[in-house]
Amino acid sequence: MKPYLFVTFLLTLLLKETAAQQNDQIKRQAREFSEAIVKHDYNRWISLMYPKELVIRGGRDSFINVQKRIEKGGIGIITKIIVGDQGKIVQQGNRLFCMLKDTAYLTGGFDIKAYYTLMAVSEDNGKRWYFIDTDWALRILFPDIEKKMPITTKIISSSRTKSKS
Repeated sequence: MKPYLFVTFLLTLLLKETAAQQNDQIKRQAREFSEAIVKHDYNRWISLMYPKELVIRGGRDSFINVQKRIEKGGIGIITKIIVGDQGKIVQQGNRLFCMLKDTAYLTGGFDIKAYYTLMAVSEDNGKRWYFIDTDWALRILFPDIEKKMPITTKIISSSRTKSKS
């Protein structure tokens, strides 16, 4: 009986260590994704974006052109993202999902602080994580996931940007 207890104990430790490593990896990659958004590093942003989200956004060139127009127009520019608390990892079919509650700061006529859902998705059992940062894309790509994990976007504060005169 004692050898079984020892094996069970080792397996429990191994599973906890694996889960901790996976959580660290999700958080690290989420920070990379958020930094790419803030820095307008489109290549890095796209490399961490869930590939099917890029498709529904019209492909690489369309996505980059829209982002450049937003940047040029100065409306809705994301100036800072704080990667927040991470939820539990949920399996649905052959995919793993993990929700992070992030805070974004935007500017462009108004200064806005908003909480939103950043969804991490893995199709290789957690070896690589991709991110979906828009509610509408998440609802199109995975309409049933909201039953397991609530998707939220909430504007916390908004104020008119003070003009520099």
